[in-house]
Amino acid sequence: MTETLRFESEPSNAEARVSPTQACRTPCELQVMPSGDVTVTFSLQGHETQVQSVKLLAPDDVNSGSTEFRLYPNPVFAELEPASTVPRTGRQPAKKAAPAKRPAAAPAAARAPRAAPAPAAAPATRAAPPSNSPFPPAPAAAFPPPPAPAR
Repeated sequence: MTETLRFESEPSNAEARVSPTQACRTPCELQVMPSGDVTVTFSLQGHETQVQSVKLLAPDDVNSGSTEFRLYPNPVFAELEPASTVPRTGRQPAKKAAPAKRPAAAPAAARAPRAAPAPAAAPATRAAPPSNSPFPPAPAAAFPPPPAPAR
């Protein structure tokens, strides 16, 4: 048994596909040989894809009003929404930063001699712990001063 199944969409010209080999552009009709429920996929460039289920109604089903198996709904209608322009993650992809350009090296003869490093700072004096502290004072050599910044 085959049945004519009609497809309509807003906007029209959407592809209505019921199987890998059966498709048409809306408004259209296809002869289908259902052995159960049918899934119809509507797609149109620039719009969200929509999937509709079509039920195979038995002859004794109250909604069919028939003595034969029928597909319901018929016609099948889809109202396609415009595709969203925002990525589904809600984030824009990160842009790669351009590598920093390094200045060209001057010839060895043109380079200025490097200055001698600054002398190390004198060790900082540490305050003695309060007289009620359970800890003894630390020796001054236990905490060397931080290194001088490089130039």
